[in-house]
Amino acid sequence: MDLVILYINMVGSNHMKKLINNMEKVDIVLVHTGNYFYDYINDCIDQLTKYDFNIHMIISNKLENYITNRNINIYLEQDLIDDDISSFSIKNHDSNFRDGFWNRCSLRFLLISKYAKIKNLTNFFHIENDVLLFSDFQLIKSKSIETNKSMIIVADSFNRCVPSVVFFRDEEISQELSNFITKNNTVSDMDNLFLFFENNRDKVDNFPIFPDGFSDKYSIDYKNLNFQNLFSDFNSIFDGAAIGQYLGGIDPINSGYRDTVGFVSETCVFNVSKYKYVWKNYEPFMRIGDIDIKVNNLHIHSKNLKRFIKK
Repeated sequence: MDLVILYINMVGSNHMKKLINNMEKVDIVLVHTGNYFYDYINDCIDQLTKYDFNIHMIISNKLENYITNRNINIYLEQDLIDDDISSFSIKNHDSNFRDGFWNRCSLRFLLISKYAKIKNLTNFFHIENDVLLFSDFQLIKSKSIETNKSMIIVADSFNRCVPSVVFFRDEEISQELSNFITKNNTVSDMDNLFLFFENNRDKVDNFPIFPDGFSDKYSIDYKNLNFQNLFSDFNSIFDGAAIGQYLGGIDPINSGYRDTVGFVSETCVFNVSKYKYVWKNYEPFMRIGDIDIKVNNLHIHSKNLKRFIKK
């Protein structure tokens, strides 16, 4: 106790409080590499600040100055590059497509692994840059830890995991995923996440994308995959992509800039249009009968994040 008091006196009580608060905050890791910056990334960060996360941004050195919020942890991609990262590439995909899109989507997990090791991150989350969170994730973090799994992903079909939200227990599991992607570099990040999940069920679990206890059942034996998994723990659901696509439409680049609000994913195991979605205090809920189920995140595929940001 004397040592603690001495330390507080040395560094100052306000600084100590800040350190303790940072320790208690939920860590969210974002990644953006490449040659071009997109304004919706700042919108994603803006939403995170509404819930007081400990925000980490891994970004290309040439794009760093585009981040408007300077009170987050910014780390340059170039400071993480090693031989594995510099030599990594995805095969059988168009390397020129959208500034190396396919390569960068997978490469981010190598960067996250290296960053988690350097920063000694534990029990942290990665979200994609077009995802909005609608909770402080404190309960989600504690419940994720209680599962005793090393990683939790969002599966919305029988062959892919959309990395809208990913929980990592520590850098060890992120390194395992990184190694897996490096060895299986002929498929996309979504395919590899599912394969990693499928091959490591003892370590990897899946978040619920549909509530349990209703007439529509998505507890399916095929591949032993339950899309209502862990709902009783979280009492809320997670969006891979389908709900965000339905409410906000798909990327206008993909649609020829047509209005696609109401788009129904052909991949997701359930039809999102069968349900109503309501907002309470700028947070989304799926309404089934007279029951409202919290939606923890929306994957805003249209990139119009401003439309849904908590005021």
